[in-house]
Amino acid sequence: MLTTLNKEQKQLFTHLYQWSKQKCSNTDTQPFHIFLTGGAGTGKSQVIKCITNESRKLFSKTAESPDDVTFLLVAFTGTAAFNINKQTIYSAFSIFSTSLPYKPLGQDELNTLRIKYCSLELLIIDEISMVDQNMLMYIHARLQQIKRTSHTIPFGNVAVLAVGDFHQIPPVKGKPLFKQDPGSLVDLWSLFSICNKQYQLLTFTKQYVQF
Repeated sequence: MLTTLNKEQKQLFTHLYQWSKQKCSNTDTQPFHIFLTGGAGTGKSQVIKCITNESRKLFSKTAESPDDVTFLLVAFTGTAAFNINKQTIYSAFSIFSTSLPYKPLGQDELNTLRIKYCSLELLIIDEISMVDQNMLMYIHARLQQIKRTSHTIPFGNVAVLAVGDFHQIPPVKGKPLFKQDPGSLVDLWSLFSICNKQYQLLTFTKQYVQF
């Protein structure tokens, strides 16, 4: 499958593969926050598939148990989650509402997710254009709770790859991530919007990707 990647796709794949190798050998390796964008048919799903396959192989060598969740794929809608063979954001993090102020997990749910995601290193969020500012904050806060990290550490020290196209479907309600909100307490999207943390696919490579 790697041989099917074009130059643009390989650039991001290589970056994430090298990070995964480094993370396996050095747990202190800093997490990344990267935005992968590109129009329909530019092969975003193909890159996700390759990263998923290779990360699974690498992290399985260092995981305490073969059942450990070392990376997680989520999508906003059930349809996209089904297409990438993973969960919705809501189900993955037990999010029932994104209203503010943030509502922490109860102890029973928190213990369940701590056991489930104790080895989580990489989160891939598909359909990022549909994720509003409150939802991203909830993902961030959930991971902080689960990983028992300081409030100053983004996403509980888990690496995040956000995938999508802001020219496509916007949030059903709430503010898009790219819109600045002077009243926001945390500007999480700025972590992804630095130029060297964005990868854009421009070449049309439409193909069916089987997950």
